[in-house]
Formats: sequence, C-alpha cells, structure tokens
Amino acid sequence: MASSFGGFRREDFEGIAGTTWRGRDGFGGHVTQLLNRDEREDRFQSWALYGRQEIHIAYERDYKKREPIHSAKLFVYTSGERLAYGMYVECDPDNAARWVHWQKLRDDPEAHERLRQLLRTTDLKVARFAEAEEEDERRNHDPVWGFRSNSGNLLYKEDAREDDRTERPVKFEDLVREIRDLPVTKWVDLHIFSEMEQGRAISLKGAVAKEVYKVLNALIPAYRKLLEK
Repeated sequence: MASSFGGFRREDFEGIAGTTWRGRDGFGGHVTQLLNRDEREDRFQSWALYGRQEIHIAYERDYKKREPIHSAKLFVYTSGERLAYGMYVECDPDNAARWVHWQKLRDDPEAHERLRQLLRTTDLKVARFAEAEEEDERRNHDPVWGFRSNSGNLLYKEDAREDDRTERPVKFEDLVREIRDLPVTKWVDLHIFSEMEQGRAISLKGAVAKEVYKVLNALIPAYRKLLEK
C-alpha cells in the first residue's frame, strides 16, 4: 500500500480525532516501507492502537502468533509537545512465564551485548515508565528512572523528573543491573527510545519519517535478538 504521508500537524499531538498519520496509508505505512527495504525474509507491519496516539511496528509473524502485548515491538507515539519512537518491552508479574522477550532482555548476555553496541553508536534513552499503581505522584506512563547515551557515554538520573544537570556518568553494567533488579511485583514497561520536539517534527514535513526510520533501523539487531528462541 502506497503511503500518502506529507507530515505531522499540530492536531496529531492533541488526540486521534480527525487524524490519519497512524494508518498504513499514512506515516505508519511509510516508515514500515522504509524498514522493509532491507528485509529479506521477515516483513514489518504497523498497527494503530485503539484509542491511543500510538502505532506498533513489528514482524508480522511474531506479533500475530502471540498476544501483541507479550511481544517486544517498535513504537511511535505523539504526546503533548513531543514525538517519541523506539522499542519497548513489558512484563506482567502475574504471568511472567509468558513474557519471553522480557526474560531475554533481563537475562541473556547476548541481548545485553546487542544493547551495549546500540548505545555506543546511537544516542538513545532507556527508561522504566510508571504505571497507575505507582505510590508517588507520577502520572501513568511518566518515566521513573532513566539512562541516556550520549556520544558513546552513558548517563543516569535516579528520578527522571529531575533536571538533566542531575545526571551522572555510569557504566553499562549499571544499566544491566538496574534491569535485572526491577521489582517482579510491578508491571515492567521499559522503553529504549528517542524523542523529537513537536515543532521540529512538524517542520520536517514528510522527511520526519526518515529521521524516525534511522532510529528504528538501528534498533532492529536488538529487537531480533529478543525474538530468537
């Protein structure tokens, strides 16, 4: 299906009513086409999430063979003043055995090495996001803590709401330890992602898809590793 995406509008960051960017003939389809140029066997597909300003992008065979929520997936969403895009992995503590992609990210040294290589070469953020039952005043889906790679260096904020001046340099092993130590009594919602301010996303017009593609394409080796049996 050919894409007719010409760029984001301000309304795309305010809700889903009257918007078309999530469709396969819009932004979702355009980014998927870019990702599929380098694929030989597996094919990416996009899905608009019902009632949300978000799309998932994943290998169709994997996304359909299990409940989508159990799968690692690439994502793009609009929210307030930003465009966010990357990969996320989640886990429900009540059914942890079914969340094989999360288990691999937590425990597999090869998955850790893919993540290390990714953060060495691509400036990204890694954050755990809060759920509604968090005990403090964070809103649902606010980041709790966060790591940020910058020119191959890794920085950390214990409270993601704090100013960037509170960041401190850490080692990659600190990130692995933080992932392994996530409490099994809470829902895990881990994002590896980049962000763009709304104004820039709009000003790029259709070219914004190529900027998002660069980050999603860089994430594919790590994504593939999580899907391996």
